[in-house]
Amino acid sequence: GYRVELLAGGVVIAQDNNSLMIAEGEFATSTVNFSVGGAHAQLGQTLGIRLVNLNVIPAGYTQGTSPDLEVDFDNVTLNATSVPEPATLWLMSFGGGCMMITRRRRRQRLVV
Repeated sequence: GYRVELLAGGVVIAQDNNSLMIAEGEFATSTVNFSVGGAHAQLGQTLGIRLVNLNVIPAGYTQGTSPDLEVDFDNVTLNATSVPEPATLWLMSFGGGCMMITRRRRRQRLVV
């Protein structure tokens, strides 16, 4: 068995805890997704990945045969994307609109 953990500031924020049933000698892709709003305690912390071999004896193991506890990880990547939340986009566009209105009013006063 295996566990893939996504860390922020050394704290586990998401994980895949042995969700794939991978046959002997096969490879599979484990994906851990995590979305966060602007108020998460770990926001802005360093991200990391922890790969864990759980040393779990596979289901169906019978006495007298050797259990396969080997877990190999290959081609591990971490992709992080910063996407502004809708409230932030609205606030930015509202602020820009207010600045444009203020500039227009100042120009009108100067012309008069």
